[in-house]
Amino acid sequence: MQKIERAALILAGADGGAMWSEEILFQPLLRVQAWVLMRTDVDAVIFDGSDELRAQLLAVYPEDRVISSADAANCEVGMTIAIPAPAFVTTDAMRGMIETVSTLGAMRLVRDGETIAYAAPGLLDEASVASHDDGSSYVVDADEGSLVIGDYCALSQAEDRANALVCRRLQRAGVRIVRPETVSIGADSVIEKGAVILPGCIIRHGSVVHAGAVIGPNTLLDDAEIGAGTTVNQSQVYSSKVGENTTVGPFTHVRPECDVGSECRIGAFVELKKSTIGDGTKAAHLTFVGDSTVGKNVNFGCGTITSNYDGLKKHRTVIGDGAFIGCNSNLIAPVTIGENAYTAAGATVVKDVPPESLYIARPETVIKEGWAKRVMALREAKRQKKG
Repeated sequence: MQKIERAALILAGADGGAMWSEEILFQPLLRVQAWVLMRTDVDAVIFDGSDELRAQLLAVYPEDRVISSADAANCEVGMTIAIPAPAFVTTDAMRGMIETVSTLGAMRLVRDGETIAYAAPGLLDEASVASHDDGSSYVVDADEGSLVIGDYCALSQAEDRANALVCRRLQRAGVRIVRPETVSIGADSVIEKGAVILPGCIIRHGSVVHAGAVIGPNTLLDDAEIGAGTTVNQSQVYSSKVGENTTVGPFTHVRPECDVGSECRIGAFVELKKSTIGDGTKAAHLTFVGDSTVGKNVNFGCGTITSNYDGLKKHRTVIGDGAFIGCNSNLIAPVTIGENAYTAAGATVVKDVPPESLYIARPETVIKEGWAKRVMALREAKRQKKG
């Protein structure tokens, strides 16, 4: 017989589990609650709900630790914590329940007379949970963070409290968070000691911020990895990696599948898409780099565009180490710019540029002296005629 020291029984509730599917901290509520259970050493979860909700539990617990009530009946369970309806129960409340059951026996966690959770020695099932409302259980008032979630108002309150817990955990671990009430951080985000999070930031699940990085203000990271010592200021980074000691922003958009190197400068109003950027490369402002492989120490002049789409297919641009792309260059993909090659300002590049070459594409310059004087005279005559 399998032994389970601590189990959690999670029930769908009157709404059939709809609120368990709603998101807090960028993840379904049920997954966040499972994360809390895991952090408080709950060994297994008993759940008989939908496959969709079960998948959220499996994102946290291994498959053999998410079991049905029928399977639980064949286990030796030391203690069960039952959550009878969608709720958020904090780590502190969980630990308190475990301690209370260990010393006093069955208990009920309540807020304003409403039951949030039960805990008792042995195994609880859905039928036995109701018996703990009969007054025989030891009643404990919930802490500030724990509550039943029956509507979106309660969901918002739960998210605020969960976010405060995440911020507190990070601050205690050495992360500087300025005005934590203004930021939102996913529960599974990894932020290393020495990083700084400035006001107005949103750091979604799957993101990693390494030591010494400065994020914000007003920055969004979604499944992004930010290297040590890098600054991301008023920008958005999605499903991409940024190296060490790089500066990003302000107003930069890094779209999915980008890999930006170290010591780079990705500046104001620059957009990257599905591109690799080598170490030391700089795109200071007003540049689009899409579907490109860019080498080390490349310089993009203001207004450069890699023209990657012909209306039917996307094409790649390859730029070698040390290349210098002049202002307002249009690189018409597929095209390759060789190592240490230059494109002159205003060039529309339609051919590969050999290494250490200069590509110039400009029409002949014509200056018509006196032309403007004649036009101004015509404009003045027209004005006087109108009276």
